[in-house]
Amino acid sequence: MKIDFSKPLSDQQKEKVQKVLDAQGDPIQTAIQMNENPDDIYVWTMQELEEERQSLNAKAKEGMTPELMHGINRLFEKETSLRKAWEDWKKEQPNRK
Repeated sequence: MKIDFSKPLSDQQKEKVQKVLDAQGDPIQTAIQMNENPDDIYVWTMQELEEERQSLNAKAKEGMTPELMHGINRLFEKETSLRKAWEDWKKEQPNRK
């Protein structure tokens, strides 16, 4: 799925992403429980994480710190977990490719 990172998220989209991230579980299952489209939540969350990545990259140019490295690693873990949950969910859907 192609994600357009140039279009900023609305406040409502950011709020939904934050609720999903705050739930601390499978983001796709959380989206379903919230009656949200998992595809939308996936795209919006990836956009939110990309914003965070850009901020961390800007800070890294000033100098790498242990805290910054931890933030980068945490962001990578979030992205990997989200991507896997979404891909697993897609495979379970009978009419999806």
